[in-house]
Amino acid sequence: MEQQVGEQCRAHKFRYGYRKTTAVLKRTMKINHKFVQRTMQKYGWQCRVCFRHA
Repeated sequence: MEQQVGEQCRAHKFRYGYRKTTAVLKRTMKINHKFVQRTMQKYGWQCRVCFRHA
């Protein structure tokens, strides 16, 4: 399951936070948002924000 979280993070270039990543993964599997959040924190897959348009 951690591998699938990582794949989604890389697929969306780390632009999605744990909430949106959970929503994407819930389409195909049963997964808890707390698990996604812990996994992303464990491996440092946090959302990278772009401030160019601010």
